[in-house]
Amino acid sequence: QLDPSLLPRFLSFGVVLLCIIIILLGASSLYWLSLLSLGGMGVAISFTQISSQSIVQLQVADNYRARVISLWGILSLGFAGIGALIIGFIAEWVGLGAAIMLVGFATFIFAVNCVRQLFALGVAHTEQDQLSSKL
Repeated sequence: QLDPSLLPRFLSFGVVLLCIIIILLGASSLYWLSLLSLGGMGVAISFTQISSQSIVQLQVADNYRARVISLWGILSLGFAGIGALIIGFIAEWVGLGAAIMLVGFATFIFAVNCVRQLFALGVAHTEQDQLSSKL
């Protein structure tokens, strides 16, 4: 059984991995590398979505869980479309590969900042890390 205190670490790892794969996809001009990148994106997205949804389910009170998860589903679907629209607008000016790389870099900067805040708040530390830092 998975220790719930590890979920923020899994989420952090998944988001940073996803950003790196997105940048690789945007820079790739090889068909096989693009296919590998898309497969890697699927794994990283699944990793990130499962971790983040588990965190939400563990943090929300039982009587609000169904409402929060339904809102989660609506936002997940809606923001994917908005993201695609933004990438389409950027791609009109700089090309699709550059637009994907630009979005990947912007997301990477945001993700690293969020990961840094998780560790600063102590959310992503396990009990073992906290004990070893005291010694």
